[in-house]
Amino acid sequence: MKNDDFLLIGKIVGAHGVKGAVRIYPYGSSYSVFTTGTLLYIKQKSAQAFIKHQITGVSSYKQIIRINLREVASRNEAEDLISSDIFIKKNLLEKPEAGTYYWDQLTGIFVFNLDEGLLGIVERIFSTGANDVLVVKNKKEEILIPFTKNVIKEVNLEKKIIKVDLPEGLPRYKIKI
Repeated sequence: MKNDDFLLIGKIVGAHGVKGAVRIYPYGSSYSVFTTGTLLYIKQKSAQAFIKHQITGVSSYKQIIRINLREVASRNEAEDLISSDIFIKKNLLEKPEAGTYYWDQLTGIFVFNLDEGLLGIVERIFSTGANDVLVVKNKKEEILIPFTKNVIKEVNLEKKIIKVDLPEGLPRYKIKI
């Protein structure tokens, strides 16, 4: 399978208890993929391949999800997975509703200010709880852009562009790429 077949959905941030549960920081606002029976694909930083794991139990606390994996039976095994990325097969996901996007759809897209041109490329996205934030990088710096209706004016996935109207206080300039 190719990496394009998978969607990054979270990161393992810790171990929990002695029976091998892991603590996950999810990268989306929906936790629906974290259900008993779901197959996850875990990629450790030092590994090239994905390792398939099946969820056998789930609980959540604030923004952290605790899961038990059939293939992980001890705290030591869980600790070995800390800092690993968690993926799911894209073909298992529902198509997002109009006006909503998976983070990987927006990563790598060019961001243009309505008035002043190219700001940079979406390098990554994170959630604040209230809204998602685009981290747009160019040759000079990173710009944090809230992904809200009053800022994001257009998302065109076919052309790979996002048009924004930046609020006062954010940097405004053109760059050449």
